[in-house]
Amino acid sequence: MSDKLKEVAEQVRNGLRPEYTVRDLLSWFGYYRRSDGNTADIVRALEGLCIWTVPDFTLTHIDAPVAFVSASAPFDPTLRICMLGPARNKPVSVTPNSPIGEVVRLMIHNDFSQLPVMTSPHEAKGMVTWRGVGQRYALSIPGSEARHFMEPHHEISDNETIFDAVGIVIRYECVLVRDNKNVISGIITTSDLANEFHRLGEPFLLISEIENHIRALIHGKFSQPELDAAKNPEDGAREISGIHRMNFGEYVRLLQEPGRWAKVSLKVDREGFIADLEKVNKVRNDVMHFNPQGIEDEPKAFLHKFAHLVQQLRQTSQGL
Repeated sequence: MSDKLKEVAEQVRNGLRPEYTVRDLLSWFGYYRRSDGNTADIVRALEGLCIWTVPDFTLTHIDAPVAFVSASAPFDPTLRICMLGPARNKPVSVTPNSPIGEVVRLMIHNDFSQLPVMTSPHEAKGMVTWRGVGQRYALSIPGSEARHFMEPHHEISDNETIFDAVGIVIRYECVLVRDNKNVISGIITTSDLANEFHRLGEPFLLISEIENHIRALIHGKFSQPELDAAKNPEDGAREISGIHRMNFGEYVRLLQEPGRWAKVSLKVDREGFIADLEKVNKVRNDVMHFNPQGIEDEPKAFLHKFAHLVQQLRQTSQGL
């Protein structure tokens, strides 16, 4: 167990509420990202010391701070805005007196649609947007500094739930994020939301596509006793009324047996295909735990390749 975590637990027992980032917590165990195994190790260590983190370190962004508290404190599993990367990226900003030429240069250079106008990390005065700049120029309204082009800005707390924040961001197109230390910690736009949900949602869609192709490949090929034989032995009470009632691990067990594999009539190596299925199942377990970091590039690329493989196999087997 991490000596640093023991030190933190002692601070909690003395009535303190120490704060560190999730990345700090991972580093105490020699980890650099969250995975099922890494997270399970840390959870066991926290539970062994009767402490926990607020917010839950498994749900928040890796660079977000978490407070260590007694495990008897109420647990909140809510997904909050602080788990999104842009909420933790300090925004580029200008001051009210910044020349508008410099503001425009920064927006073009960074490919921004807007820039916050700030006087300190704690104080936002407004927002300069391309829309506002264009309107003033079109109407020949004079102005030479950021304050002349400034529009009202909108803020949300990094403790806001993701589901509530989505509506706010869509309504205003861009919001500043304020953290628990009253600092403007990030900026979230509708484009950021689209990118984040694509990053987090893409693995779900790929796995769903793979499962649908697997179902199509095995549909009508197996008897009820064969489906029952592939059932998870720890889930004996559940009935499998068809392939749509099977989980991914059961697809693996179904096809592992050479006699059942032969019924699918796939002209690819069985052992290699089963190994790939098992890898998909492992990635699936990570994805279904909704790791806020998403998954790494390698397993995502693997999902893309395997999805393409099973699509081609299905099309070939069905003469599509």
